[in-house]
Amino acid sequence: MPTIDIGSRARTPDAEKARAPGRVSTSRYGESMPSVSHQGWSSALRCLTIKVMMDVQVRDAPDEHRFEAVSPEGVVVGFAMYDTIGGSVVFTHTEVDPRFEGHGIASTLVRAALDAVRESGRDVVAFCPYVKAWLARHPDYQDLIHHAPS
Repeated sequence: MPTIDIGSRARTPDAEKARAPGRVSTSRYGESMPSVSHQGWSSALRCLTIKVMMDVQVRDAPDEHRFEAVSPEGVVVGFAMYDTIGGSVVFTHTEVDPRFEGHGIASTLVRAALDAVRESGRDVVAFCPYVKAWLARHPDYQDLIHHAPS
Protein backbone atom coordinates (compact mmCIF):
# COMPACT_ATOMS: atom_id res chain seq x y z
CA MET A 1 0.00 0.00 0.00
CA PRO A 2 1.51 3.38 -0.96
CA THR A 3 2.10 6.00 1.71
CA ILE A 4 0.02 9.13 1.15
CA ASP A 5 0.71 12.50 2.74
CA ILE A 6 -2.09 15.05 2.84
CA GLY A 7 -1.46 17.51 0.00
CA SER A 8 1.08 15.38 -1.86
CA ARG A 9 1.04 12.55 -4.36
CA ALA A 10 1.45 8.89 -3.48
CA ARG A 11 5.07 7.86 -3.15
CA THR A 12 5.21 5.02 -5.61
CA PRO A 13 7.34 4.78 -8.76
CA ASP A 14 4.22 5.14 -10.94
CA ALA A 15 3.06 8.22 -9.06
CA GLU A 16 6.49 9.82 -9.40
CA LYS A 17 6.24 9.43 -13.17
CA ALA A 18 2.73 10.92 -13.29
CA ARG A 19 2.65 14.41 -14.75
CA ALA A 20 -0.59 15.75 -13.30
CA PRO A 21 -1.31 17.97 -11.45
CA GLY A 22 2.25 19.37 -11.56
CA ARG A 23 2.73 18.53 -15.21
CA VAL A 24 4.95 20.56 -17.46
CA SER A 25 3.58 21.17 -20.94
CA THR A 26 4.76 23.04 -23.99
CA SER A 27 2.74 25.61 -25.90
CA ARG A 28 3.38 28.51 -28.22
CA TYR A 29 4.35 30.47 -25.12
CA GLY A 30 7.08 27.96 -24.22
CA GLU A 31 7.28 25.42 -21.44
CA SER A 32 4.79 25.98 -18.65
CA MET A 33 5.69 25.89 -15.01
CA PRO A 34 4.45 23.17 -12.67
CA SER A 35 1.48 24.01 -10.47
CA VAL A 36 2.29 26.46 -7.70
CA SER A 37 0.55 26.81 -4.36
CA HIS A 38 -0.99 30.26 -3.90
CA GLN A 39 -1.42 29.88 -0.15
CA GLY A 40 1.32 32.43 0.56
CA TRP A 41 -0.25 35.12 -1.61
CA SER A 42 -2.17 37.88 0.06
CA SER A 43 -5.79 38.26 -0.99
CA ALA A 44 -4.98 41.79 -2.18
CA LEU A 45 -2.45 40.45 -4.67
CA ARG A 46 -4.92 37.86 -5.95
CA CYS A 47 -7.62 40.51 -6.39
CA LEU A 48 -5.17 42.79 -8.20
CA THR A 49 -4.17 40.01 -10.59
CA ILE A 50 -7.80 39.16 -11.36
CA LYS A 51 -8.75 42.83 -11.85
CA VAL A 52 -5.87 43.39 -14.28
CA MET A 53 -6.78 40.31 -16.29
CA MET A 54 -10.43 41.34 -16.57
CA ASP A 55 -9.25 44.51 -18.36
CA VAL A 56 -7.96 42.68 -21.45
CA GLN A 57 -8.80 44.16 -24.82
CA VAL A 58 -9.54 41.97 -27.84
CA ARG A 59 -8.32 42.95 -31.28
CA ASP A 60 -8.47 41.33 -34.68
CA ALA A 61 -5.06 40.67 -36.22
CA PRO A 62 -6.10 39.68 -39.76
CA ASP A 63 -2.51 39.35 -41.03
CA GLU A 64 -1.94 36.73 -38.33
CA HIS A 65 -5.42 35.16 -38.85
CA ARG A 66 -6.28 35.50 -35.19
CA PHE A 67 -8.08 37.51 -32.58
CA GLU A 68 -5.77 38.52 -29.74
CA ALA A 69 -6.42 39.20 -26.05
CA VAL A 70 -4.08 42.00 -25.01
CA SER A 71 -3.24 43.04 -21.44
CA PRO A 72 -3.33 46.73 -20.42
CA GLU A 73 0.47 46.68 -20.84
CA GLY A 74 0.10 45.64 -24.49
CA VAL A 75 1.16 42.01 -24.02
CA VAL A 76 -0.70 39.34 -26.00
CA VAL A 77 -1.95 36.90 -23.36
CA GLY A 78 -4.16 34.75 -25.59
CA PHE A 79 -5.39 34.25 -29.12
CA ALA A 80 -8.05 32.52 -31.20
CA MET A 81 -6.81 31.36 -34.62
CA TYR A 82 -9.19 31.48 -37.58
CA ASP A 83 -9.44 31.15 -41.34
CA THR A 84 -12.08 32.70 -43.56
CA ILE A 85 -13.74 30.49 -46.14
CA GLY A 86 -16.38 32.23 -48.21
CA GLY A 87 -18.82 33.83 -45.78
CA SER A 88 -17.66 31.76 -42.81
CA VAL A 89 -15.04 32.31 -40.12
CA VAL A 90 -13.51 28.96 -39.16
CA PHE A 91 -12.07 28.93 -35.63
CA THR A 92 -9.27 26.36 -35.41
CA HIS A 93 -7.45 26.92 -32.11
CA THR A 94 -7.70 29.02 -28.93
CA GLU A 95 -4.86 29.40 -26.47
CA VAL A 96 -4.17 31.46 -23.34
CA ASP A 97 -0.71 31.92 -21.87
CA PRO A 98 -0.56 29.44 -18.96
CA ARG A 99 0.50 32.23 -16.58
CA PHE A 100 -2.89 33.89 -17.12
CA GLU A 101 -5.24 30.90 -17.21
CA GLY A 102 -8.29 30.87 -14.96
CA HIS A 103 -9.16 34.55 -15.26
CA GLY A 104 -11.82 34.32 -17.97
CA ILE A 105 -9.53 35.50 -20.75
CA ALA A 106 -10.53 32.74 -23.20
CA SER A 107 -14.22 33.42 -22.63
CA THR A 108 -13.74 37.18 -23.09
CA LEU A 109 -11.67 36.53 -26.20
CA VAL A 110 -14.21 34.19 -27.80
CA ARG A 111 -17.18 36.42 -26.97
CA ALA A 112 -15.50 39.46 -28.54
CA ALA A 113 -14.39 37.45 -31.58
CA LEU A 114 -17.91 36.11 -32.13
CA ASP A 115 -19.36 39.61 -31.69
CA ALA A 116 -16.98 40.81 -34.43
CA VAL A 117 -18.05 37.94 -36.68
CA ARG A 118 -21.72 38.81 -36.07
CA GLU A 119 -21.05 42.46 -36.90
CA SER A 120 -19.37 41.45 -40.17
CA GLY A 121 -22.44 39.44 -41.23
CA ARG A 122 -20.56 36.15 -41.43
CA ASP A 123 -21.23 32.82 -39.74
CA VAL A 124 -18.98 30.54 -37.68
CA VAL A 125 -17.54 27.06 -38.05
CA ALA A 126 -16.00 25.87 -34.78
CA PHE A 127 -13.26 23.28 -35.19
CA CYS A 128 -11.63 24.57 -32.01
CA PRO A 129 -12.91 22.50 -29.05
CA TYR A 130 -13.01 25.55 -26.76
CA VAL A 131 -15.05 27.66 -29.21
CA LYS A 132 -17.37 24.70 -29.84
CA ALA A 133 -17.95 24.23 -26.08
CA TRP A 134 -18.40 27.98 -25.55
CA LEU A 135 -21.05 28.11 -28.26
CA ALA A 136 -22.86 25.14 -26.69
CA ARG A 137 -23.06 27.04 -23.37
CA HIS A 138 -24.37 30.28 -24.94
CA PRO A 139 -27.69 29.84 -26.74
CA ASP A 140 -27.75 33.53 -27.71
CA TYR A 141 -24.89 32.83 -30.16
CA GLN A 142 -26.45 29.78 -31.86
CA ASP A 143 -27.54 31.90 -34.82
CA LEU A 144 -23.87 32.34 -35.80
CA ILE A 145 -23.25 28.63 -36.34
CA HIS A 146 -22.89 27.69 -40.01
CA HIS A 147 -25.38 25.10 -41.17
CA ALA A 148 -24.49 23.16 -44.31
CA PRO A 149 -27.20 23.14 -46.98
CA SER A 150 -29.20 19.94 -47.06
